[in-house]
Amino acid sequence: TSKLKEFWGIAEKTAAEHGKTVDRNEWRLALPVHLAEDREEAIEQARVGAGRFQREYFEDTIGLDPVIDGPADQIIDEQVKTGAWCVGTPDDLIAAIERLDEETGGFGGLLIMATEWATREQVLHSYELVARYVMPRFQGSLVNLTASRDFHADNKDALHAMRVRSLETARDDYVGRTKTSSTR
Repeated sequence: TSKLKEFWGIAEKTAAEHGKTVDRNEWRLALPVHLAEDREEAIEQARVGAGRFQREYFEDTIGLDPVIDGPADQIIDEQVKTGAWCVGTPDDLIAAIERLDEETGGFGGLLIMATEWATREQVLHSYELVARYVMPRFQGSLVNLTASRDFHADNKDALHAMRVRSLETARDDYVGRTKTSSTR
């Protein structure tokens, strides 16, 4: 089992010991995230800032063991590989959220850590990608749009035939009206 499932078990046990219950819908997970148009671009944008974040804060300030023994600018590769950070595309974040959901048995919300590993413009673009492509996926905003797209894709031949017939009917009606009006 994952550490997150173990943590949830500890929360349930501790709550029960005190006559309380915990609700997965109230459980929030935090994840460092940086997105760009493609994974390599996101990693290169965040490489230096992410390494400094890990090395200077988690290792040098609060004393956690080093993620790697190598240079700080290589930390990002390990953290992305292990899933501790999500640095990539909106699809990578969607996959990470789905993985976390599976690993935990469910949780109520994801908090994206404001790490600001890249330039201001790149960080703002990362947030925009989250808002445009990731959030709607989990907020149900795309259900009707996806259903409409799927319906049209599944029925494209019949819908195309109806369009052609409609245009032919409109053309024939127009031609018929113009012949009638010109003979008057």
